[in-house]
Amino acid sequence: MIPKVNTLFIKGIITYILFLSILCIILPKGSESIFCYAYYGKIQNFFFKNISYLGEYYLLIPLGIYILFKRKELFPIATFIFIFQFLIVHILKRVLNFPRPILFFEKNLSFELIQGVPKLLNHSMPSGHTALGLCLFYFISYLFPKSSIQVVCLILAIGIGLSRIFLLCHFTEDVLVGTIIGFATCWVGLYYYEYKKKSNSIIIE
Repeated sequence: MIPKVNTLFIKGIITYILFLSILCIILPKGSESIFCYAYYGKIQNFFFKNISYLGEYYLLIPLGIYILFKRKELFPIATFIFIFQFLIVHILKRVLNFPRPILFFEKNLSFELIQGVPKLLNHSMPSGHTALGLCLFYFISYLFPKSSIQVVCLILAIGIGLSRIFLLCHFTEDVLVGTIIGFATCWVGLYYYEYKKKSNSIIIE
């Protein structure tokens, strides 16, 4: 059996995926956008706008530096994971080219976006911020498997996805698929790493 040092994070994300799946089944597309817009306010706008930034690529720099100097053996698999999830997300975005909430509601509703949030119209599926954020915090929870850190990583990973819905950048289904992509690529990559490490230790013994 391959050890899962961050089981708490993994179980939390699986529960989150199930929750998003249920929402996608029972709620009409776009209802989440209308619901979120109805609750726009200074505090929640500030919170979701800023937590969304955690799903951008600049956080890869400190993570990459830490891995390179502290856990060099993980650097190749980390590079593969982040490049692979990037390729999957952006290939799907171009192939599917689904409309974002602003374009989806263009003929019926007019939304006033939060200041600083770009007006995005196309390439909605899947959510790139969500996929990258999931990979980032999955990896961090693996590097630092203390329960408190796993809980923080779980909250931030989920928060990034929810922020993309709140900011009218994505639908729930986009965040669901982004979450699955980020989770799956990181899980497979780290599973392979653990498997190879265990196999090599058996051979040495």
